[in-house]
This record gives sequence, structure tokens and C-alpha cells, in this order.
Amino acid sequence: MIAAKPNVVRIIAAMNRAGWGVHDTCVNCGMNNKTLAKILKGEMPHRLDAFYRLCEGLKIPIQEALINGSYKNSQTPNLTLIEGRLTNHS
Repeated sequence: MIAAKPNVVRIIAAMNRAGWGVHDTCVNCGMNNKTLAKILKGEMPHRLDAFYRLCEGLKIPIQEALINGSYKNSQTPNLTLIEGRLTNHS
């Protein structure tokens, strides 16, 4: 069992920077939507290679993609799912 948790805020920020919604992230990172949904809920996937592919595809270091990583804006944003895309409404 893995005690680490995904840094959802950092992952969503990287998705937005890339201009990718959920579907595009799955396609470009080689994972299915259930795995990405699990990660975006703050849960680690059973297969760590999927998490590594996500980090590689989004071009973020593993350390930043985990809770207690070095990403400075780790407050939870007010997010809304609009047409398969997460949008920050701060």
C-alpha cells in the first residue's frame, strides 16, 4: 500500500497549462478515464506506471505531483467540470 497522495491542484494546473481536458489528458498520457478520475479524486492508482505516465505527459516532476511536493499554490481551488474540462472559478 502506498501512503502518498496525488497533488490534485498541481495536476489540474498542468492540465490547464497544456490546454487539455480529461479526454485529452487520457489520450496524451496513455491512461483510461477511470484511472485519471481516481487520481483527480486524490487517490493513487493501483498501477504506479499510470501515475508516472501522467507526470511525464504533463511534464511535471513526480515530487510536485505528490502531496507535500514543491508546488506553491496547493490550496484547493473552486473547480467546475464544464464539457469534460475542469475550470477554476476563484
